Amino acid sequence: MDSEVRALGRQYARQTRRRMARAIRDLLTIQRVGSGDTSRVSAWIREQGEASRVAGFARVARLCQSMEDCLAGLRNGERPAVVPVVGTLLEVCRTVQLHAESVVRALPQERISA
Repeated sequence: MDSEVRALGRQYARQTRRRMARAIRDLLTIQRVGSGDTSRVSAWIREQGEASRVAGFARVARLCQSMEDCLAGLRNGERPAVVPVVGTLLEVCRTVQLHAESVVRALPQERISA
């Protein structure tokens, strides 16, 4: 049982890090240019929200939903200062990456048999 939990936890963390790295890359491009298409970022955030919900991380899933709402506002023509909004989204993505690292650290340790 512990080995299954470890495997699922590692898979969740690995996929979370990958999704957030891609979202961060896209957000950095938008931040540099001052505008851009947020649809790919939204896709990464939606995937992460669903993965977090399925894994039992309801707060991370809600955080992803909040990010998605913010991105939807940008797509629907709400133009607050884009760069500060993107800066905030970048910090949230980095926080979700840290969450993935804490998931791995919290996994049951493998037992070493002699």
